[in-house]
Amino acid sequence: AIGAGVALLFLFTGLIGGMSSVFSSTWSYLVRNPYFQQARYTGSRGWRLVYAAGLIVGALVWWLGFSDGTPLHTEDLAQALCKAPQQKYSDCDAVLLGRLLYRYTPQGLHNLQEFARRLLINVLLGNADAHLKNWSLCYQDGHAATLAPAYDIAFTQPLGVQQRLLAIGGCDDWYALEFAHFAQWCSAVGVPWRLVRPALLDTVERA
Repeated sequence: AIGAGVALLFLFTGLIGGMSSVFSSTWSYLVRNPYFQQARYTGSRGWRLVYAAGLIVGALVWWLGFSDGTPLHTEDLAQALCKAPQQKYSDCDAVLLGRLLYRYTPQGLHNLQEFARRLLINVLLGNADAHLKNWSLCYQDGHAATLAPAYDIAFTQPLGVQQRLLAIGGCDDWYALEFAHFAQWCSAVGVPWRLVRPALLDTVERA
């Protein structure tokens, strides 16, 4: 539903939907600090607030109509690793995240395989915005962490977003990446390559 909303927003207005700067845009109404008065905030704050309100209303409708009312705790990986929002790119390391999922979640291998799939999907779709806050953990039972469903995967190249591919096996070049780099990444994480390779082959087949 959110994806459909983003697509319609772009189709009818030419605007790219996103929540990343909604808080800064909102503060620009109240704070005269030059940082908050940048054109990228003041020029987009109106539609960003409407967009945010739409997401909140949509979440409320889902909660009232489809949820059983049980709270679900989630946290993005910046929160899980105690990183400040401004560190979401600089401290985003594929080996560190892989080890976190493999070693410290109950379904470690499953979560790592899914993480590997999404690393590959980000490359195939040209998504250069896979920072720490675009990966999350959820706690279905309130205690045990699992990798949350994918979100905020976008084709960022047309938007002029600087390429920020998570380095996989030492490679951060979309066009040079090979399965051999994933094998090196598995070795650094500490998981046998043979356990991850089938998930990547399946992802390529589905693509």
